[in-house]
Amino acid sequence: MQTDSLQHWVDQQMIRGKYIFTKEDVLAQGLSQTEGSLRTALSRLVKKGMIVSPWQNFYVAVPTEYRLKGEVPPSFYIDRLMKYLGRDYYVSLLSAAALNGAGHQRAMAFQVTVDAYPLRNQERCKA
Repeated sequence: MQTDSLQHWVDQQMIRGKYIFTKEDVLAQGLSQTEGSLRTALSRLVKKGMIVSPWQNFYVAVPTEYRLKGEVPPSFYIDRLMKYLGRDYYVSLLSAAALNGAGHQRAMAFQVTVDAYPLRNQERCKA
């Protein structure tokens, strides 16, 4: 798989306002011949700063306004990530306060509370 074709697809998704995708989405488009070539193309885009992967097989295209910083705020993708993982969640109190205009209450980390037990490496979504 050519990294350029994947990058073009990601750019086209961003033009349409779709910044979040999974490995399954890419495979459904037929953009890859093999699992190894897809993994290589995705890792190249991560190194270029075009996409980030906050969770295994879950990717976020980095909008232009966040490229210099090299990261996307969790509030940008947390809802889709939790749906992908099949978890109920809520944004914790201090993070919610910052989102609702109480800037002086801003927490140092984005906090999310999930139901049940914490996710561990072996529980990650498999491709």
